[in-house]
Order: sequence, then structure tokens, then C-alpha cells
Amino acid sequence: MKVYTLIDVNHIKLNNVLNKIKSLDIKYMNKSHLVYGEYDIVLEFEVYNPQNLTPIFKSIREIDGVNSLKNYVANEKFDF
Repeated sequence: MKVYTLIDVNHIKLNNVLNKIKSLDIKYMNKSHLVYGEYDIVLEFEVYNPQNLTPIFKSIREIDGVNSLKNYVANEKFDF
């Protein structure tokens, strides 16, 4: 199952937040992207049980410079 995390970051601390996320060495994370818009970072996870990500979300939320975090569990995949 795919889970997407959208992170809003204080732009002054963006590099710090990226380095801290990298240092977490998250085994479930497939991809990460810097994006433009309301959020600054999108993380993609692949897990069997989304509850396994709870401690990871807590760690990310506690990073200095993270303003907010939203998580979305993918329901269904469509091929175009």
C-alpha cells in the first residue's frame, strides 16, 4: 500500500529538514520530491500496514522547521 506524506517547511530551514529526513534512514520510503505549492516536500512510502509509519511521522513532525505534515493512504491505482 502506498502512503504519501506532504510536508510544509519553513523555507529558511529547508536544507536542515532535508538532512534530518535523510538521517532517519527510513526503510519504507520509496521516493522523495521537492515540490512547488502549498507543501514543499512529498514523501512516498510502501508499507503493508500504515500503522508502521506512526513513529516515522512523529520523528518528522519533531524536526525543527517542519510546519505541518499531512498523510494520505492511496486507495486505488489508475493507469492512464
